[in-house]
Amino acid sequence: MNFSQEEITELAKCTWFEARGSASEGMRAVAHCVKNRIGAEGFPKTLIGVIYQRNAFSWTRPDNPEHNLDPVVSTGLDQTMYQEALRLAALVLNTDDPDPTNGAHYYENPTAAASGWFSRVIAGPDLMGTSDHPFTVQIGAHRFYV
Repeated sequence: MNFSQEEITELAKCTWFEARGSASEGMRAVAHCVKNRIGAEGFPKTLIGVIYQRNAFSWTRPDNPEHNLDPVVSTGLDQTMYQEALRLAALVLNTDDPDPTNGAHYYENPTAAASGWFSRVIAGPDLMGTSDHPFTVQIGAHRFYV
């Protein structure tokens, strides 16, 4: 499946917002996780639908301070990380890049505040997942779950 430049740009934005504080491997893993959601049970059938699915990513909500932040005009490290996010989005979407998340659909950074829903339904009390959403791998600061 070939993805358009618009889809690559949207995945890069999502990856940048979600994991720009991580190294390249962390951003790549988040990009794979987002891609894995396409058409999976409970998720939209398109990449754009997945990214803008209600309550999927906090940066897409108008009440989030980063909602209108533009990575293209960002400066310093953020701009460097956005360029890397663009490279990784193209790699993940349009090549056979191996998925380091083992097919994960969810992720979290346990050092950041997780929602009660995520802790109850996905991560579980010990952060090792639940019976419906097992833990797959930790890459950098992010933990991934199916």
